[in-house]
Amino acid sequence: MRVSILVDFLRPNGAGLMALLQGQLLRDAGHDVSFIAAAASDEISSAIAESGIRISAFLHSEQPFDRTLSPRDFLTLREDARQWMQNELTSQNADILCVHNCGRLLDQHMVSDLSRQLPVVMTVHDEWFLTDAHYRLNIDSELVRSFEPHRDASLARHRYEHLDEVSARAGNLTIIAPSSWLFERCRRRFPGLRCIHLRNPVDPQLFDAMGRTEARSLLGVDQRVPLVMAVGNPREKRKGLGHLAQSMNLVEGNPILLVVGGSSSYVGQEASSFIEPGCLQAVLDENRVPDLRLHGYQDRAIAVGGCPRSMMRLLYAAADVVAHPSVMDNLPTVPIEAGLVGVRCLATDVGGTSETIADADGLFPHHASAEFLADRLAIELRRSRDETAEVRSERRKRQLHRFSPERHLELLEPLLESLVSK
Repeated sequence: MRVSILVDFLRPNGAGLMALLQGQLLRDAGHDVSFIAAAASDEISSAIAESGIRISAFLHSEQPFDRTLSPRDFLTLREDARQWMQNELTSQNADILCVHNCGRLLDQHMVSDLSRQLPVVMTVHDEWFLTDAHYRLNIDSELVRSFEPHRDASLARHRYEHLDEVSARAGNLTIIAPSSWLFERCRRRFPGLRCIHLRNPVDPQLFDAMGRTEARSLLGVDQRVPLVMAVGNPREKRKGLGHLAQSMNLVEGNPILLVVGGSSSYVGQEASSFIEPGCLQAVLDENRVPDLRLHGYQDRAIAVGGCPRSMMRLLYAAADVVAHPSVMDNLPTVPIEAGLVGVRCLATDVGGTSETIADADGLFPHHASAEFLADRLAIELRRSRDETAEVRSERRKRQLHRFSPERHLELLEPLLESLVSK
């Protein structure tokens, strides 16, 4: 098959990673794969080209889309990018098109219209295709909706009639929902469309099992200090790191909080005494700032910004427990990756998170108090020190069974072939 994969921004995180892995799997299975992106950095474009996959990008940076533009200039830029995408798709003469969350540039009607030209498989990594907002969540007692490409977040002015026309406009369109939670929402919102539940894959080689002692030696982290790890930009409220920091202040033993995400690094005064020469120190020194808001847990906190993805395995393995207190998620990769490395994870029971966690009792209610979460963290920190290699190995096996690339391709390839044949 000739497969084109369409994304708005091809990034090394989130939906971008899923699109990249899907392209590699289909290429390895012998299919002719190409990427079409509105924006992709030269670094990512070169890496894809070196792997033997074609890539076309409208721009080499996302900045023109993010800068403050006049409404007219923004609409002109977006329309130019849309027309360029259409021309690229026509020139590639693909048998099928795989779309990954193009909410920044395309709308639901455009995706539906494309499915009248050729079969389209739309993977919905969040709620955008159903609601115009990537997420709907309560933050500080306020309901927040992250609308795209519509910039007006006011419900009084936001209109939804176009969503009622999606099914009627669609041709050969299939929706892939990575979680059961999102699958049920898609099925109810678009009863006239074909909806499939197919979990995202995760690269098991990148997140291979590893022991805590070895990981801390390579990183340069004190072997004795209790360590809780979280992944997410400290400035992103959806990640729930404020609630986690509040809970950490109540945990006996004053564990270190290691936050991986964002672009800036920070080391608290007390935390610095637990870092020794190693690869973690080198990354921290690259973009360290003197002060970073970590929600009131400054002194015993470490923030790792601009972390290379190749180091994530070491950071997971070094943790006693991984915490994922996200306010809303579809199919978060953090609990999956932690389990593949063999580490216990505590996560809020929201969205499709229950499908991603290796230990079912690792879920906690999203409305849990700081005291409740602090007690859970204290228990898991004690338990982790007694965990055997066999326990960590079994945790990895459970994740491999659900999220291996082989399992994903085994279900995806026949689906694409059947759609092309129709």
